[in-house]
Amino acid sequence: MSYQPNGLDHNRYGFVTSRAVGNAVTRNRIRRQLREIVRQLHQQIRVGFDIVFVVRRQAVSQPYHAIQRIVVQQLQATKLWV
Repeated sequence: MSYQPNGLDHNRYGFVTSRAVGNAVTRNRIRRQLREIVRQLHQQIRVGFDIVFVVRRQAVSQPYHAIQRIVVQQLQATKLWV
């Protein structure tokens, strides 16, 4: 995950899934899961940042709640979690 202040009063999110992650179906599924996780956690994330989530191959085999836990841990580690 990487982030950069954007000077706006809202966040913008990006999701990077390379072909190394899997085929199109797999990449789209993990992106849908990440979008849903961010949608649920949006109110608890500091405002004014562009946040890019880079998906690694290991994430594909993880269940939804494990991915959610990883996202929260990354946000806490970068001090973006309120």
